[in-house]
Amino acid sequence: MGTPRHPIPDVPVIYLVEPTAKNLQGISNDLQKGLYSPAYINLLSSLPRVLLEEFATQTATTGTSDKIAQLFDQYLNFIVAEPDLFSLGMQREHTYWALNSAKTSDEQLDAVVDRIV
Repeated sequence: MGTPRHPIPDVPVIYLVEPTAKNLQGISNDLQKGLYSPAYINLLSSLPRVLLEEFATQTATTGTSDKIAQLFDQYLNFIVAEPDLFSLGMQREHTYWALNSAKTSDEQLDAVVDRIV
């Protein structure tokens, strides 16, 4: 999102990004500059409510919400190793070990399950 882009009027844009504050700010900046219209925003993982509210505030403040055609969580941030096997690419403490270890606290277990979901 850091590379300068030139406006292409009346051309739709498809964003496929991780839902971070920086990426959403970049999209908001593009919309405000009128680089593309409409915008189809596809997020690689679930958009946290705090970021959703911040993005909604940005688009409402700048009057660019009408330029967004869709916003979807695609849940594509996993790695396929084989047709019947995939990995979420999570750290060791967030994997099978954490889910099955007697040393995992209830709070850690809840956090791991929430992240997987």
